[in-house]
Amino acid sequence: MQNSSEKFPFSGMKQDIETAKRAAEGKGKALEQLYGGFFGSRENCELFAQNVPDELYEIKNPTIVDAGSSQGILGNYIREKFREKGSEAQLIMIDTNKVAMEESPVEANKVVGNLIENPLENESADVVILRSVFQYVETKDQIRILKEIYRILKQDGYLISQFGSFENQDQANAFNKIFSFAKRAVNFCGEKEGIEMHEKIFDKISKVNSGPTIFETFDEFFTVRINAPANQIGEAKKYIGEHVKELGTALTNQTDPYGWKIPYTIITCKKSKEIQ
Repeated sequence: MQNSSEKFPFSGMKQDIETAKRAAEGKGKALEQLYGGFFGSRENCELFAQNVPDELYEIKNPTIVDAGSSQGILGNYIREKFREKGSEAQLIMIDTNKVAMEESPVEANKVVGNLIENPLENESADVVILRSVFQYVETKDQIRILKEIYRILKQDGYLISQFGSFENQDQANAFNKIFSFAKRAVNFCGEKEGIEMHEKIFDKISKVNSGPTIFETFDEFFTVRINAPANQIGEAKKYIGEHVKELGTALTNQTDPYGWKIPYTIITCKKSKEIQ
């Protein structure tokens, strides 16, 4: 199978790294401001925090790993929740995006690294938080990331994972195709398929909740965010018009000007077996 970064030289991950670099130069929006700032908002952070198991707050000095942290806004929010419970948590941020971490005001142990080849030690984390990372990597690499997270978690540690999930995989595939016209690769999945992927690695799924839903217009992505050329815009619109049925509820506006929504699922997974 051809690697996404080879097929689409401007993958979603690379795109966001470039956005952060432009932001550092004063030429663009910061990564956490994308999608109207929702992923950096108190609303989304609190929604995510509601999935932290109560038993974790009983740990005196837990280690929190914000995997794919970007600027670490979520990790810092979760750490403050622990502090409110009287627990002085250590925060480790890990991301390939060095610029975003350098620009972040969050005080943490910042590690530049790839989640597929996670540099952290075995059983070094009490809880790993993973928010909106999977859409940037192929399915086989999503599994590899989960295996690495399992490895670095302590016994009885937890992963709290938020991933973009559609009604089914066919709908997700149809939606993913839209971005290929802009030479960008995204790999959203169906809700069932996303849950099953976590179940392949983790011993216990303790909670599955609906996460946020991001609403976006065609113009916000293709024109404002990536400044796509006219031929890419035309091809993408033609594709959407021909695949309205397959896209179904993913579209919020089924005629031009198009709009769509990206629903997310939050799943809490517990590690209860030793590393094989």
